[in-house]
Amino acid sequence: MASKVSVIIPCFNASRHVLRAVESVLEQTWLDLELICVDNNSSDDTLDILRTRLKEVPNAMVLSEKKKGASAARNRGLKEASGNWIQFLDADDFLMPRKISTQVELLESEEEKEISFVIGNSIKESFDGNRKEIIYDAKDPWVSIVRLEIGNTCSNLFNKSYLSQIGGWNEELKSSQEFDLMFRLLQCNDKVLFDSVANTVVVATENSINFTDLPGNISRIIEVQRRIKAHLVSVNASPELLGLLDNMIFSKVRELANFDYRLAKTHHDALFERDFIPDGEEFGVSSSYSKVYQKFGFSVAQKTQKIYSFIK
Repeated sequence: MASKVSVIIPCFNASRHVLRAVESVLEQTWLDLELICVDNNSSDDTLDILRTRLKEVPNAMVLSEKKKGASAARNRGLKEASGNWIQFLDADDFLMPRKISTQVELLESEEEKEISFVIGNSIKESFDGNRKEIIYDAKDPWVSIVRLEIGNTCSNLFNKSYLSQIGGWNEELKSSQEFDLMFRLLQCNDKVLFDSVANTVVVATENSINFTDLPGNISRIIEVQRRIKAHLVSVNASPELLGLLDNMIFSKVRELANFDYRLAKTHHDALFERDFIPDGEEFGVSSSYSKVYQKFGFSVAQKTQKIYSFIK
């Protein structure tokens, strides 16, 4: 089975960490690789570092992409990729040596063209260097995406054919790009494999949009969840799956209300009928909150909770 893997690293002002990412690719035990680094308007010496390190490395190239954003840089690399499998890697993250081998080996017993992507677990590294394995006991891709437990950009391995069919990354989204990408892949083909081993290290960074624009990020997650709900309704998904999704969306709407109540209320009113009943403790909904919500609605329930939290 031909399993050439193209590794694509988008780079923006990544001089502090990019060599760690690059070396983690060059140290992979899977040898049928090509490395594509895409500089995205860096103002530091990222481009010089990449050109110097990779000048003598076979099957490696350094490109430039002027359109701003990691998605544009990833799509630029995707256009040049010759592998039939794609490993995306952010410049401040890195791979354990057997990451790609482990996932390619999972594919060996499968009909390669029928799998849209491999879902991987990861290791989260905090600002202080502490690490925690993020392991999901996944079995169904739709349950996984509804629970927001469908791997991430760097822990997964993607079939280039299906990436091409969906048009690659959405370059207009400011965040939740990977959530959007994997939803569209599942719409195209929901046959996936699950890799239970955590072989990708995702490093927390202070300039992540998850920290700098938290309300916008939450709102964009809700927008993708709305599209997922419309799709699941259209294919007559089970009431259990739809109920799970409703409660996941509701938890995000409540989270957003802590930062932007009006926007949260707009999402709520567009998504939930008056007879919606929030589920229990798994989603952080107390019985008292649920009772107030059912009787008086979202606004009163949120205000009551805020007052209770202040008094407490």
